Order: sequence, then structure tokens, then C-alpha cells
Amino acid sequence: MKVKAYYASPEKCSSVKKAQEWLEDHKIEYELIPYGKLSRQQLLEILSFTEGGFADVLRRGMNYQKLSRLAGKKVEEMGTLELADFLLSNSRYLNQLLLVGNNRIQVGYNEEEMRKFIPKNKRVIAKKFLKKSKLN
Repeated sequence: MKVKAYYASPEKCSSVKKAQEWLEDHKIEYELIPYGKLSRQQLLEILSFTEGGFADVLRRGMNYQKLSRLAGKKVEEMGTLELADFLLSNSRYLNQLLLVGNNRIQVGYNEEEMRKFIPKNKRVIAKKFLKKSKLN
């Protein structure tokens, strides 16, 4: 499994650096994709893994009301493709980091939640090892 890490700016965002280090430490293959190379199809695929749609991938502090004001049109009146195209042209409104792999998404960096990218068989082995070490 290869994790795709979509990002705004690795120089300005510690989340990107932390995620890279975490993925490397856990020997998980990944690909860094800057938002400037994010396609409409890729954004729609990312959205398919969310529960809340566009709201889940917006940067902190951004909401539909603010986005509507910036777009000059109510988000509720925009179609999915129109809103996707707006965000692709204005990627600064997206969260700094979106990780996608194995039909899962992680918005931003969270060490505990990153475990979802470890293959299940390795998570089970690690869990058994931890239980044994606690018994000894």
C-alpha cells in the first residue's frame, strides 16, 4: 500500500515533516503530492473517504460561510464539481495535509490516528508483542 500525502507547503508546515518521519519510521511507502498537482479526480477521490465531505478537508477556521464569502457564491448553491474546482484554484483553503491510503483518509498529522496506515497484520503483531512485554 502506498500512502499519498497531499500538502500545501512542506517548508511552512510541521505536519508534513512529522508525517514524513512517521511514515519512514514505520517503513510505509508514500508519495508527496503538492496541491498544485492535485487533480479534480484526486480531490473527488479524497472526498469519497470523508464522512463530512468538503467540510472535512477545509483548513482549520474555514467554514462554509467564510468559503461562500470568498467564492462570491453560497457553497450550498455550488455543485460538487464547481466547489472542487474552486478549491483546486484556491488550495490555501484546504487543510495543510491530507493523507490517503488503503481507502482511508487522515486530515492533518495525528500520531495515534496515523496507525490506520500500518497494514493490519503488522498492527496485530505489534499488539501481541506489547501484551507479552507488559506481562514480563
